[in-house]
Amino acid sequence: MDSTVYEALEDTFRTTRCKTDYIECVSRNHTNVSRETMLSIYSQCYQHHVKKTLPKYRKPNVMFEIYQKYKSAEQEENALLNLSVEIDVAPTLAARMVLECLEDNSELCQSDSECVAYSNQIII
Repeated sequence: MDSTVYEALEDTFRTTRCKTDYIECVSRNHTNVSRETMLSIYSQCYQHHVKKTLPKYRKPNVMFEIYQKYKSAEQEENALLNLSVEIDVAPTLAARMVLECLEDNSELCQSDSECVAYSNQIII
């Protein structure tokens, strides 16, 4: 693969958080690049993005803000998915942050049984 094609794909993926259908659309414009290669480039770009941005979300005060956002929207459908889109991380990472905040801040719950019940009801 030509380095200019690789760099163009990398720039496209870096500037746009895309879905599988977007990858399909981009791959139509670059017919000489296989779908597997396209997904690999996207995966590398996303891993780089996560490594670069995740440390700012790992601060206790930011994790608590994320938890509060989830808590205020938990009754909405797809609350965790919407939160993950808002903070631009994978839903699994958003869920992990919410659960870690819940675990680290057990005083947020009235009792231990409420904490267990609450952690069991977190639904993506």
